[in-house]
Amino acid sequence: MSTVGLIPQGLPSLTMPEVALVWLLLPGALGIGLMSFTETVAAGRAFAAASDPPIKANRELLATGAANLAGTFFGAMPAGGGTSQTAVVRAVGGRTQKASLVTALAALATMLVLAPLLGLLPQAVLAAVVIIYSVGLIQPAEFAAIRKVRTMEFRWAVAAFAGVLIFGTLQGIVVAIILSLISLSNQAAHPKVHVVVRKRGADVLRAQSPEHRTTRPSKAF
Repeated sequence: MSTVGLIPQGLPSLTMPEVALVWLLLPGALGIGLMSFTETVAAGRAFAAASDPPIKANRELLATGAANLAGTFFGAMPAGGGTSQTAVVRAVGGRTQKASLVTALAALATMLVLAPLLGLLPQAVLAAVVIIYSVGLIQPAEFAAIRKVRTMEFRWAVAAFAGVLIFGTLQGIVVAIILSLISLSNQAAHPKVHVVVRKRGADVLRAQSPEHRTTRPSKAF
């Protein structure tokens, strides 16, 4: 049975970035940055409670960028929010920043003490953990709800879903972004024009239609 294998033990050493590698790594770095930012915002919105403050994409991008900038000097893996990791934390009761502190302490303990033991862990166990906690993220009812609100967003969601399954995670997201940009450009080039009228006997404005006729037109948009 395949196991995790050797896990480097000890604290990371300070490593200065090599400027000569910037252009070589730039294409991959752009893809990783796009994927990291997308999943970070998606995870934040998916797990945010109704009472939580609204997710601000700019602050998420700033935090992710700062973490990756600091990790550059220690050879760290790219940082970012993850839906499967967040699902595991939420399942064990994590709700505040204390969960992140516990995770950091567990990572430190792994680097200093537990690395040899975790190296004996079967790969299948890790895969099972990810699968079990990721299944709960699949919610077909959400697609139906999106379709009721606006069909265009529903099409983008289906395109992203199909693209990830067919082409892979990063490629699928790129496909969804391209399709959404084409759709937004088409809407901007061919905007819908409605005649806004005032409801008879009330101070209410709405689009004129065969069902909503009035003798007091207001303006066109």
